[in-house]
Amino acid sequence: MSFQEHSKKHGPDEHPNSAITVEIEKRGEPQKLSCTVAFTIVESLGVTPAEVGKTADLIDFELITCQLGLFGYSPNKKAVKPKESTQQ
Repeated sequence: MSFQEHSKKHGPDEHPNSAITVEIEKRGEPQKLSCTVAFTIVESLGVTPAEVGKTADLIDFELITCQLGLFGYSPNKKAVKPKESTQQ
């Protein structure tokens, strides 16, 4: 799924939170929102990470630079690598 399709995973009756939308558009890069900025918005507005994520989806912003390394980021993509097997 490309980032332009994230809004499609929510129902047609879902609408972005307007206060969160303003903050995402003010603080994010064009159509991109870093995990760090997302959590700054969570703290500043007193909303949940899920609300920020859902609003980002609904306005077709891609979450980037995941703090857990799950989504990865350029140039090396995933920051969390599988542990090498020690079994022989």
